[in-house]
Amino acid sequence: MLSLGLARYLARDTIYREHIHPFTLTAVISAIFGARLWEVLFFQWSYYSTHL
Repeated sequence: MLSLGLARYLARDTIYREHIHPFTLTAVISAIFGARLWEVLFFQWSYYSTHL
């Protein structure tokens, strides 16, 4: 939330302001998906490879 506010503040008079919210949503969803994928592949692969 802090980075979203900072990005909106820094882009207040530019053409990029309209792209901040879609990018933030995409980044948050990608981060959650990527973190879960990282955990499954590198830390719990032995469990998930036998229990699909």
